[in-house]
Amino acid sequence: MKKLILFSRILNFTNQNSDKKPLQVNIAVNYQEGFDLNKRSDIFWYPKSGIKAESVIVYYENPQMMLDKDAELTAQEFFRKCGFKQIKLWKWKSPIKHGFKDELIKLKSLKQTNEIEKWLNKNAFSLCKNILYWSTFFEEHGIKLHYEHSEFGLESIIKQIALHNLGGCSLGKLRSYPPTNIKGGFLGYYPYDIFCTWGNESAKGILTSNPHIENIILTGFPYCLRNNKTKNDFQNGNNISRKKFSILLLDTNNSPNKVLSQTVDSSAMTMFYKKFLDWTRNDQSIELTIKPKKLHFFENLNGILEIIEDLERTTNRCHLVKDSHGKMASNFLRDVDMVVSISAFMPSVLIETVIHGARGVFWDYPNIRLYEPDLYKWGENKVIFPDLDEMLSRLEIYKNNHEKYPALGDWSEHLDDIDPFRDNRGGERIGTYMRWLLEGFEQGMDREENILKANQLYAEAWGKDKIFKSTKRITRPISVKP
Repeated sequence: MKKLILFSRILNFTNQNSDKKPLQVNIAVNYQEGFDLNKRSDIFWYPKSGIKAESVIVYYENPQMMLDKDAELTAQEFFRKCGFKQIKLWKWKSPIKHGFKDELIKLKSLKQTNEIEKWLNKNAFSLCKNILYWSTFFEEHGIKLHYEHSEFGLESIIKQIALHNLGGCSLGKLRSYPPTNIKGGFLGYYPYDIFCTWGNESAKGILTSNPHIENIILTGFPYCLRNNKTKNDFQNGNNISRKKFSILLLDTNNSPNKVLSQTVDSSAMTMFYKKFLDWTRNDQSIELTIKPKKLHFFENLNGILEIIEDLERTTNRCHLVKDSHGKMASNFLRDVDMVVSISAFMPSVLIETVIHGARGVFWDYPNIRLYEPDLYKWGENKVIFPDLDEMLSRLEIYKNNHEKYPALGDWSEHLDDIDPFRDNRGGERIGTYMRWLLEGFEQGMDREENILKANQLYAEAWGKDKIFKSTKRITRPISVKP
């Protein structure tokens, strides 16, 4: 019991100087994705946000990240031009806070009677020491708002504990599209105070698997897609005439599944690729663009990369995106007739393309029927296929005669639930919400009051329905001025 009390006291420790207001309230950004606004970026929210450049602190976890390049600039050079403060974590030293240090000494000196207690003590000491590090980092730099790209991990939880103890808050956004009916499927994901997601459909999934998130904001797709048109027109069901039937093929992680963490099995991925590559080789009206999640995953697929390279050389109708770092699938939609994907869950990369006007189908290799009953009710053998050969058969028929299967790949009647905005302003909405939070902290509001006020402002701007609430839990009401 003594150990539990001490451990709890350390977890909830607040530095002695935490009541001292910083001269400026700042937002910290963990640099992970990139800075090019035409790709996935850590600063997608900054343009049009109204946030002062001097309020933004970018920190790097290792030297390689700061040398990351887009075009001719490194990240360090780009952020210097923006006017952001930059911190190299490996060079920053945490000042010693004696109150916390004394608590750590007490924890380390506790009697340990067996190997389990030794293990627990060692890990508890490490956890608390890391909480001290991040508590000091946030306090010393006046950080009240934290954004990072990570979905999960112990380090994100440690940062959240530290920030929470200092009265700050964290914000995250959707990466992996959540299943709507798997409880605990994404257990431990998104340890944030505020979560920005695309629409009602993903909000339901987030709430089912992560009920600890109290503030879910519907913002739409966060990145801004520029100048990319598809060939599809859902209003009249027609397709722009073109000689080739263009397919964009999207894959995901694969492995032989010989470890605890399971992905799409490599044998299934090999079959998936082989069927589309054979079709491309044998049918001269097919044009295939392949955007792999990561090139190194081809190492698990016996001979597939060699087949792709051979088709590139001999047909000029097969194209492999080799440099896909940071690039979105929606960047490759120009003149695409159909997007085809595979994943262990509903692929967010496919959803991204359909909200930008593409037709898209999904081979349901993992059999998610039980977890996505509504999708199967309206979309079986239209947008989601339990059988790969059936999907290929319908694609070939659709290629030759669109009127035969006019609903193939058509998500248009369900897009409002997926992304009610679809206006390229998701990042702007998130950035404005961040600015409201920073302004609230500058005015001396506490965390809960500040978040509630930001939610009210967001509801006034975009509608009460954009602050996602569940009837299964009690939430504070959102009052909106008439």
